[in-house]
Amino acid sequence: MLRFSYHSWVEQTGPELVGPTTSLIPVIIHIEKMMQEGILLSIMKEPNTH
Repeated sequence: MLRFSYHSWVEQTGPELVGPTTSLIPVIIHIEKMMQEGILLSIMKEPNTH
């Protein structure tokens, strides 16, 4: 089983869905936790480079 961790505000919700050439990993991104940690605000303040 594939498992990953990326900050406290991203949570893997189940096992990966394996396909013939790729795998999908179901995750939940906790926006409220991002706001509490100030992450969402700093992302919104970054200049748009597109």
